[in-house]
Amino acid sequence: MPSRTSLLNPEILKLILRSSGWISIIYFLVLLFAIPFEILMTTSDKRLMFEPANVFQYNLELQYILLVSVPVILPLFLFHFMQSKQSSDLIHSLPVKRDMIFHQYTLSGWFMVNIPVVVIAIIVFVQRSVLNIQSILEMDSIFYWLGMTILFNTIIYISTVFIGMITGISFVQGILSYIFLLLPVGLFVLSAFNLKFFMFGFPDSYHLNGKIQYLSPLTMLEGIQDIPNRLPLWIYVGISILLYFLSLLLYKNRKPESVSQAVIFPVLKPILKFGMTVCCALLAAAYFGSYRELSEGWLFFGYLFGSFFGYVLAEILLHKTWRVFGYLKGYLYYGGILVVIIAIFQFDLTNFEDRIPEMEEIQQVHLSNGPYLYLNPEESGYSKETFYLNEKNNIQLVRELHEQILSNKNNKKVSNELSESAFFVYELKNGKKLVREYEINRDDYLAYYKPIHESKEYKEVTFPLFNLTSDEINMITIESSGYKNDRAVISERAEIIELLAIIKEDILSSTYEEMYSSKSFQSHISFSLNNSKEGKEYYGYADTRALVSYKRMQDWLEGKELLDNAFISEDDIDFAVVLKKEDLKLNHDGYSNIEVLTNMHNHPSATTFKSKDQIKELMDITEDAYIPDSKETYVVAYKIKNQLDPYLGTFDQNEAPVYVNDKFK
Repeated sequence: MPSRTSLLNPEILKLILRSSGWISIIYFLVLLFAIPFEILMTTSDKRLMFEPANVFQYNLELQYILLVSVPVILPLFLFHFMQSKQSSDLIHSLPVKRDMIFHQYTLSGWFMVNIPVVVIAIIVFVQRSVLNIQSILEMDSIFYWLGMTILFNTIIYISTVFIGMITGISFVQGILSYIFLLLPVGLFVLSAFNLKFFMFGFPDSYHLNGKIQYLSPLTMLEGIQDIPNRLPLWIYVGISILLYFLSLLLYKNRKPESVSQAVIFPVLKPILKFGMTVCCALLAAAYFGSYRELSEGWLFFGYLFGSFFGYVLAEILLHKTWRVFGYLKGYLYYGGILVVIIAIFQFDLTNFEDRIPEMEEIQQVHLSNGPYLYLNPEESGYSKETFYLNEKNNIQLVRELHEQILSNKNNKKVSNELSESAFFVYELKNGKKLVREYEINRDDYLAYYKPIHESKEYKEVTFPLFNLTSDEINMITIESSGYKNDRAVISERAEIIELLAIIKEDILSSTYEEMYSSKSFQSHISFSLNNSKEGKEYYGYADTRALVSYKRMQDWLEGKELLDNAFISEDDIDFAVVLKKEDLKLNHDGYSNIEVLTNMHNHPSATTFKSKDQIKELMDITEDAYIPDSKETYVVAYKIKNQLDPYLGTFDQNEAPVYVNDKFK
């Protein structure tokens, strides 16, 4: 009988609708209740109870569940005929070419996934006019929802179809589909976790805080309401088209009798074995690697255990039985490849660790305590642009700091209590960048940090107020940290100009020790901006601490009779209670300041000081601290006037006045 070449075969269409049409109907009904019904309910009684930014905000969690499930479930039922010999023989005995069967099944499934979305969009358009919510629900947001939903439905659907062409078990198709979709992100994350074990300075947190969500459509769904970078979307469109034609090629070469096999094509079986061996090895090493401080053997045990477990799991999957002991000798090949890969990084054959750019190669550098500030400066309270150092002296100091850290890499590890991240980014003149991150004790490198942080350039790029002009400021407010019901407010234009210049002078003259002091009773400087400069409209952009070392500012405030409003002084304190930390009983699960003060009062060794001179002396040495973690000798509680909650701090025996140490001999 001659083959029919029509893309649409009515009999096949009937089979498709009978096997999978119900999924499309359920999808439509759930969407109907999730969006149009929700719109109707929130606009009942002619008043808007909910103002959405876009259509995704109607039952967002339910829409996520539908996006990650429906495009996977439908192909499982749609191509289930390939998983049964009887059904496969029936379909392939029809007088229809195999490529026509593939096109009709695949395109019919695509329409069944997306027609409900189009219908829902039409209903929402009608509701927008009938319910008179044009000002709330914009046309663009509906088109955006329609486009994004169809796009992600397509990406996930085609990926599941592709996996269905290489397996003969529906359950395996579903599992492998999710693995396939998450594989790029999973491999990237696991590789980053593992590379830090072998490559000193590898910036795993920098890579993991980057744009890794774009590596998988499933992780991109988290930000589906607003995807500013459209390039990954076009890439996924291209990948979907490629997977469609690869699926067609695989389907045409798939043997009809290849059913009930986990992997249809023999050439893919070694790839599956190697993939599962490597992934399980990386996963186990990432877990056991956290114990490597106890012994390096834990890390290598993780690789051995994980790789062997992954290989056995692959063999069980391929042979559909746990009796695979006769096939385990093949593990030696895959394990050997893994050993070679580990050796490349273990012995730093790529010279990653010792690579530092030469001075003449460097355009500018960034030095901070973590990649988050570099990647998201505005969320860290700095500015909307990452700061860099350009002065030759600072660049040289950063290089020397980097070299010193490398020279100490074989020394004993830094304890977790003292560790701090040193994050380097070199922007090179050739357009490339070199990124490194180390866990260090900053006190060991003060000879480099101190001149860098005290430099005029570093302060000007890390204190956002240096980017402000007086014309942008409506008001400057200086107030203590919540322990005094008063504040200094400067709103006169001439005084704002004068004070802003003085604050800048104090910052530029402050020492490293003053900048990073943990002394108590510091105040806070807030700038109320008038939004005259684009990019400065968000709250807290230029706010900073008012250090007790800012003498010019304090003298200026005193001249304006505002100093008492801006800072807590000994005159604001009724008394101070001191007790040795070892004598204080604390609830480590949580405690209030008033409870601590009560416990201190009840302790026979506690000493109360009321002299203003003594209180002032104690204030000068008190540091902010979470008391259970503090290593200082004494705990001090200050009872502030007109405040129920006391101020708690600590100070060390070596700094304590004689009259305090004498009390606790």
